[in-house]
Amino acid sequence: MAHFSNAELAQAIADMIAIDLSMKEEFVDWLAGTVGGGPNTDGKYPLTDYLGESTLVTCPAQMEEDVDSEVTGAAGHATDAETAQTAAETAETNAETAQAAAEAAETASVSAKDASVSARADAISARQVAIAQATAAAADAVSTAADAVS
Repeated sequence: MAHFSNAELAQAIADMIAIDLSMKEEFVDWLAGTVGGGPNTDGKYPLTDYLGESTLVTCPAQMEEDVDSEVTGAAGHATDAETAQTAAETAETNAETAQAAAEAAETASVSAKDASVSARADAISARQVAIAQATAAAADAVSTAADAVS
């Protein structure tokens, strides 16, 4: 068993009390810490364990801010998702309108083609009638000229 003098025991007790007070001060500083506070201005404060090892620990105020930021960020993402959904629905409506317009244009194109084919057929018929009439008129003219000569 080790023997300590009264002075050594008194010093050891004084050191333990000093360490305990220091740890309590660090704890109070950590507990009352502010957002962006601490030695590195990141909301982390040093806490020393009974072995004398210090660790930077995020204070409650910084933790709350971090959570609030995440919640706010999530709300922003929800708003972005709603905006994207509205845009997608608008795009779908526009696509349906464009499809209907394309189908109407296709129908009009087919109708125009049919009208063109019909007009061509009418023109061919009119040409044939005109040729027949011209041939008949020429034959009449030849016949009339022949009658006039004779």
